[in-house]
Amino acid sequence: MSDGTGPQIVRTADDQVLLFGYKMATGFIYVYRAQGLPNTSADFSTLATLTLPNGSVTTLNTLYDGDGYVYMPVLTTNGTVLVYVFDLAVGSFKAPLTLATNARSILGNTLYAGTVGLSSALDQFGTLQLAFWTNADRIAHCAVTVNAAQNTASTCTQTLVDSAGSANHPNVAVSPVDNSVTVAWISEAGTYAILTRRRAADGTWNAITQASTSEPFHNRASGGNEVNVDQGPHVIIDSANVRHLVYAQHFDSTGDYGRIHYVVDTGSGWQDTALANYSHVPTLAFGRSGELIILGHGSNRNGASSSECLTNLNFCYMARSTSGVWGSMQPIAVATGAQSFDGNSSVKWSVVGWNRPEVVEFAFFSILNGDYFVPTLHYGRLP
Repeated sequence: MSDGTGPQIVRTADDQVLLFGYKMATGFIYVYRAQGLPNTSADFSTLATLTLPNGSVTTLNTLYDGDGYVYMPVLTTNGTVLVYVFDLAVGSFKAPLTLATNARSILGNTLYAGTVGLSSALDQFGTLQLAFWTNADRIAHCAVTVNAAQNTASTCTQTLVDSAGSANHPNVAVSPVDNSVTVAWISEAGTYAILTRRRAADGTWNAITQASTSEPFHNRASGGNEVNVDQGPHVIIDSANVRHLVYAQHFDSTGDYGRIHYVVDTGSGWQDTALANYSHVPTLAFGRSGELIILGHGSNRNGASSSECLTNLNFCYMARSTSGVWGSMQPIAVATGAQSFDGNSSVKWSVVGWNRPEVVEFAFFSILNGDYFVPTLHYGRLP
């Protein structure tokens, strides 16, 4: 799976959980299925496989329409944005629909896990709200209507969300209150920052706002193909229309990077708080009582953590109570032998088709001997 923040897990109305994974530097996509609440790997079976017609997967998302279909937007390494319709009744993909050909391309045989180039969500009217990283290092947005039964899609009419370029790692969230869309991204134009912009339900865009007050982590590796790996803002919006965002800070006084920043906008602007713990590409979720949860691997820099989460080898979480107090980081999965959970999670979250809201469900991955080209996909849940 991708070391990013996009959704790759859905729960259907008939209580199936589906995981959509892919093998990096290939065009191979796999769909795994389990009924109810799985407890072992034996509870999952392979439902479907798919091979892209061209290129490898850079980023994919999965969006459940609440009925009979899952939409799977995909950004390929050759710079094409596709959307696949997965028909739940027959358990297979329909032919791909091309939405854009001007997305950022990267070399397909190098390490690029975590280079997030696409983010999407279904709004309350079933419209696909999509943002992607263009070949001009801009963030483009389009609203697309997909007719799943006929396998057609409206034109992806692009609006540039950023104003200064040098932008990447988009993240999209839809409000369950007013159907507005928030797009967040990393800006490298002048100073490094997490910027956001909101699109009202009527399609009008508000001004760009800066969410971060500290410098977000940024890097380049693998000949430029790894762009800000270990980074990427993640936004979710609650039932009070409060926007919540997390990001990882650049190198600080400890000599390390990854301090988690929690940023909130209750309606009067973003408020940025540096937390006691560190991780890479932290991801947000809502717990059964409305508490916030941050998922991510541990770190030896953590300041409020169990002993198991004082290493990036183990996968962990931390929760904020409804009174606003963040708890210590606690383990979810502990590595053994040459195993490592030095990656991120993909959380089940949506405005449409959000089934079993009382259970935080997520996909995450492990590697062996430091090899990110051959990851193992895992399913997790809280509590």
